[in-house]
Amino acid sequence: MDGIKWLFFDIGSTLADESLAYEEIYRKIAKAANKTYDFVYEKALEYYKQNKRGDKEVSKFLGVEKPIWEPQYERLYDDAKECLERLSRKYKIGIIANQIPGTEQRLEKFGIRKYIDVIVASAEEGVAKPDRRMFEIALERANCSADQAVMVGDRIDYDIVPAKNMGMKTIWIKQGMGQYWIFSDESERPDYEVDSLSELLDIMINPDECRKKELQLGFAEADITPKKPTKLVGFYRGDNLSKGVLEPLMAQVAVLKSEETCCLIAIDSIGFTLKLSNALRERVGRLLNVMPERVMLCFSHTHAAPDAYEEQGYYEDVCNKIEECVSRAKNNLSRVSVGWDNAIEKIGVNRRWISKDTDDRIGILKMCDERTGYPKLLILRVTAHGNVLKRDNHMVSPDYFGDVRKVAGQRFKCPVMVIQGAAGSTAPKYFCSKETPVDSRSEECVRSENALVKMANLITESVSEKFNTIITKKELSVNMCSKWVTLISDVPSSTAALHIAEEAKTMCGIENTGWIEKVEALNKAGVREQRENIEIQFLSIGEWCMCGGFALETSRILQNEFFYMNGYTNGCLLYFPTEEEYDAGGYEVFWSMLIYYKYLDRVFAFRREEAKKLIESVVDFVNEDNNKRSKL
Repeated sequence: MDGIKWLFFDIGSTLADESLAYEEIYRKIAKAANKTYDFVYEKALEYYKQNKRGDKEVSKFLGVEKPIWEPQYERLYDDAKECLERLSRKYKIGIIANQIPGTEQRLEKFGIRKYIDVIVASAEEGVAKPDRRMFEIALERANCSADQAVMVGDRIDYDIVPAKNMGMKTIWIKQGMGQYWIFSDESERPDYEVDSLSELLDIMINPDECRKKELQLGFAEADITPKKPTKLVGFYRGDNLSKGVLEPLMAQVAVLKSEETCCLIAIDSIGFTLKLSNALRERVGRLLNVMPERVMLCFSHTHAAPDAYEEQGYYEDVCNKIEECVSRAKNNLSRVSVGWDNAIEKIGVNRRWISKDTDDRIGILKMCDERTGYPKLLILRVTAHGNVLKRDNHMVSPDYFGDVRKVAGQRFKCPVMVIQGAAGSTAPKYFCSKETPVDSRSEECVRSENALVKMANLITESVSEKFNTIITKKELSVNMCSKWVTLISDVPSSTAALHIAEEAKTMCGIENTGWIEKVEALNKAGVREQRENIEIQFLSIGEWCMCGGFALETSRILQNEFFYMNGYTNGCLLYFPTEEEYDAGGYEVFWSMLIYYKYLDRVFAFRREEAKKLIESVVDFVNEDNNKRSKL
């Protein structure tokens, strides 16, 4: 706050802790009304939460006289003296307070009078807040204009609103009963909010650091369901044309701002190609005036959404709607506090017979409006593929993500963004199909007509056990950055390609899709390997961090249970097999390439050792970043 010369403070519940004085009042009310102390306190609290004076209203409700105020029970807050001492080195300090006679003497007793230059107290002035004359008197005695002054107080109605009307800057200190105030409109909102006098120092002494720590969130979403039949992608169906809509597809945008601005976008799609994804990231980056590396796209990997590569008109429509969401989200930024935890639930089954290992964490990121404390956005990172619906489904659907958003949104009373963290080996526990596909043949997989809702209920109930125990924090910053690593894939020989194609047809019903011809063309051209420069993008808030890759192994190495690696981030790269999975072969490693090669810059899975290389690159980057932060 440039140009500020004076800081004016209220006294009660701002510099002086009045909790013992209020306790004495409630005891006397309880005694006079023949009620328990707890009854009176709870009733008073109800009134404070209605923006009323609880002590006054509860006295009236019980038909007893409100006891007189006894200042001998007031105590200086522990951080008040140090706060005033430090602030007085940089600013002039004033008091604007409703007080009984003897204000200056009480300040002397508290040991803080020496830091104060002007005192305007109601008993001595014959006028009380919220009357603007209290503020006019203070400014006149300070020889200070309103735009050079800040009012610090606990009461929105007596401190913040009248000071704002005068043209002063305002800081609401949420101490005492004033902290329960519910805003009725924007005119009541202060410029800053703090929970203690110590936090005030960050704003007035270290404003740059305070701005860095202040996290803001803006959110918007849009329906991106195609308006006409469209080609679906995710399975080899033969006929991929959609035949209706089961549930609408959504795009969700979260704009996050602290010392930098970044954007998290969740899209109901199996994934755009890298080229299409990067084009969208560039468009969003221009809107936010940030580099594309500050934009992260997370695809749900539903197998029942349009093929954006084939349906260019649909892709453009989605991009336009996302741009609109970004603009709306940017315009509804507000300060949030953030907390995180993991729920543990087996929502997926390892469809690779070589292991039963699955990432059973449901990552929870809870973001609450700082002013109201109500949840503004809940981000859930889940692990199971978005293919509860199998290839015999021809209806457009977000798969179980849509049901999670609906069920969890109703339970937690806020928008829910679901992020796909699936390893390629993780099939959903429940599936809905008349067939029994390869990925659902485990005895742990459960066939059900209500599979989508069952997945949603399983996740929501698990999150419910943790939701209310998550403590949100302020003064957190958001960081989004990228690292690149080059990965290599081999071009199979023509003989090997024919063998793979035969297996794919026998095991999965996949007909030749032009893949064999592409492999042969590369062989004739003498191309034996293909290289791809892969972006590893990180999004972190506090301990919570996610990027694309191998979740369990990386989390174990880093010894951070809140480190998540996502699938299907910033475009379709297809499956990353571990060394064991590479040796086992099958759909994810070999056969799926017959479907997806046209979306990629390669025709085969990355080499056996590339998964290990990727994990090492991520671990090195995170450790380097942690070392840099520890030196700040």
